Amino acid sequence: MQIGMVDHLEKWIFHFMKTHKRLDKYNAIWLSVPAYHDLTPKNKSYEEVSQWNGKEVKEMSRYLLGVVTQSL
Repeated sequence: MQIGMVDHLEKWIFHFMKTHKRLDKYNAIWLSVPAYHDLTPKNKSYEEVSQWNGKEVKEMSRYLLGVVTQSL
């Protein structure tokens, strides 16, 4: 359930950032999240990823709020 909800939320946030012309900043912050404990550093922006697996979605949910608030 969590993976489906986070995936839907991320798509909505992506559309919101694109509509309000914040997508470049969102992608820059997305790529700047450092590796920490079990978080792996990102080497592609959000829009460059064509398919997400469950582990990536779960990992993304851990820092999603921080990336969104910094983008706004």
